[in-house]
Amino acid sequence: MSPGKKGSVPEAQAQRIFDGLAARAEAQLTMEQAVSDALKAGGSVREVAALSGLSGTTGQKYGHARGWPPT
Repeated sequence: MSPGKKGSVPEAQAQRIFDGLAARAEAQLTMEQAVSDALKAGGSVREVAALSGLSGTTGQKYGHARGWPPT
């Protein structure tokens, strides 16, 4: 591959970056929903944090954003 103009990203690589950003955003939403569902199903904040690798505070934030704990 020959070097292009300095500072420019070839279109194929730019598309890979955009695809990766979209996949990351989708994975983030999936993780937030999974954590929230686990909390709603009765999982403790500590257990969900241990399983997910997230802090308890982050897990609670995801849960609160999706209606946990039920009022």
